[in-house]
Amino acid sequence: MDELSKLPDTITSVVEASALFGRILGKAQEFLNKILLTEEIDKNEMHSMSRLTKIIYGYSHDMQGKGSQNEAKNMFLLEEIILLEEMKGIELPDFLPRAAFRILLEKKVKGLSFTTLEFIHNMWAYIEDEVISVLTKHFVNYPQLLPSMMWAVQNLVAMERKQSEVWVLDVVEMERKTDYTCSPDYLALWKKLMAHHKVFVEILEDESKTANMAIDGYGNVDVSHLRSWTGTAVVHEAFDLKMRLMSYWKIVLQRFVDCVALHLLFCIRNLVNKDLEVEITKVVLGPEVKGPERMLEELPAVAEKRKKLKHSIALLEESKDALAQIDNDIAGIRMGQVV
Repeated sequence: MDELSKLPDTITSVVEASALFGRILGKAQEFLNKILLTEEIDKNEMHSMSRLTKIIYGYSHDMQGKGSQNEAKNMFLLEEIILLEEMKGIELPDFLPRAAFRILLEKKVKGLSFTTLEFIHNMWAYIEDEVISVLTKHFVNYPQLLPSMMWAVQNLVAMERKQSEVWVLDVVEMERKTDYTCSPDYLALWKKLMAHHKVFVEILEDESKTANMAIDGYGNVDVSHLRSWTGTAVVHEAFDLKMRLMSYWKIVLQRFVDCVALHLLFCIRNLVNKDLEVEITKVVLGPEVKGPERMLEELPAVAEKRKKLKHSIALLEESKDALAQIDNDIAGIRMGQVV
């Protein structure tokens, strides 16, 4: 009886099939919400926000290394000095050309697009796998619907991935072409970094001092190659420019990671709670697939198993009746002997 109860219910009408399809899809959506958008974790599987958060944290870690990972510490400030000297003209003293800041920033921002697009691709691949896995488990009794559902999911995720890629490229372009922050952290960090300027000047002017110095958030640098610029304005301008760029770059990275994460979480929420149901329903209940009609067709393996189980149950019932009759006969014989 337990085995028979585990088999899918026999469906007798299209209306009943449509209602059942809606209920199963609703349960699948609830489960996807649990494993993708809440903190509920399946003990047996690495699901939920723990996995999603791990992917986002990995992306954040990769992004934090952008900008300084390829900089040679023994070439400190050379790029800034060369750029500032190339841009020299008739200008106010102690005035940093904004164009120099923009050129260096744009160069750094360009490196964000590849890492972010790769992250977007990996994230949507993970979401696609999770959605397909959940639907496969929930519709295990109706495998005839799965090919159409998988096709719908793949198309939907491909569209979402493309939209995310376009969005990322727009954000990269925005960061390349503009620079702004209202965060007080920018000036606070710049002032903190500029506190190293005094030590920097002392090292340049006193060759008896070690040429190495430590800069918060950047590491140890060798400034011996800069002693030839001692006493020039450009080396101090370059130091200021470097510290401003480092301060603003931290803001850019944090803003970028937060925006990408929020964008993806918002898209995933819309996909699970709205788009998935619309797309799958449109495909499966459409005239080409005729999902409800196909749900009426019981799979041969299921039909055969149901037939065998019913036959076994019938035999058990007959055996039960036969045993009951034997018990009655034995009881009657005993009663006769007593009399």
